Amino acid sequence: LATGVVDSWDPGLVAGGVVNDVAVAGDSVYVVGVFTAVGGTARGHAAAVSATSGALLPWDPHLDAAFTVAANWQPGRALEIVDDLVYVGGDFTQVVGGTTRRGLAVFDASGVLQATDIPT
Repeated sequence: LATGVVDSWDPGLVAGGVVNDVAVAGDSVYVVGVFTAVGGTARGHAAAVSATSGALLPWDPHLDAAFTVAANWQPGRALEIVDDLVYVGGDFTQVVGGTTRRGLAVFDASGVLQATDIPT
């Protein structure tokens, strides 16, 4: 970007999708928001892509909600990476595999849901 020229990096967020937050860890760029696909592959409002190539990575927490009627509904609102854990917050009631998590969930970098939402 030092030249001011936009490069070709484009992870292919579905048209009309909204990204609400971004975090980077190593070569992974994590995004959350209101979108259903990245690079032509289904993703439930959260995804990770390669910082180098923009290619979709396997991380897929699949945020889901039993409600979508609110005008300001945002299944993926925020994320933070701390000590190799990815904390995701938003208007969701379930995550990958239909596991109940209301508004806050914690995943490792490979996408495995952690047993508790708030580590002790």
